[in-house]
Amino acid sequence: MIGSYSIEVNTRLDVRDELLVCRMETGSHSAEWQLRIKDLVLIAEYTTSEGPYCDDYFLVFWVKEDGKLLKVECSFYAEGMEDALVAIRQWFGTAIELGLCASTEWKSRIVWPEQLQGRPYFEFSKVEPAGLLPKLRSLVIGGQLEYRPTIEVQDYLSRLT
Repeated sequence: MIGSYSIEVNTRLDVRDELLVCRMETGSHSAEWQLRIKDLVLIAEYTTSEGPYCDDYFLVFWVKEDGKLLKVECSFYAEGMEDALVAIRQWFGTAIELGLCASTEWKSRIVWPEQLQGRPYFEFSKVEPAGLLPKLRSLVIGGQLEYRPTIEVQDYLSRLT
């Protein structure tokens, strides 16, 4: 939701050959990303407190491609999500289970690789408002959270470069 307007985004996640492809469309605009499944180095999931009227559950995919780490995200609610997860499970021959379906607040966890599975993906900290108006707004509607990958995730990713 932005103001009183709702933005509808149609998202589809597919596996084509050995590629994971995400296509997002809204009105006359569209965007697409694709990655090679074999290049995946980390999969995480996170939820926000934004639901139930807008996307509040996302998957994060990190890949190492041509020596560079790249990150893309996709809504959990994307069409084809379950089929894509089945294909990824089969590719790596391992259990890849999502665990935040019932969460209604900010939460995160690593889904894959196995050695990090279940660990937090994000660390959260409250942003202290500066000035009277932001402090009042924080009291009325709640504070803002700042989030970033945990030190453990950052260390893991830095070892891959």
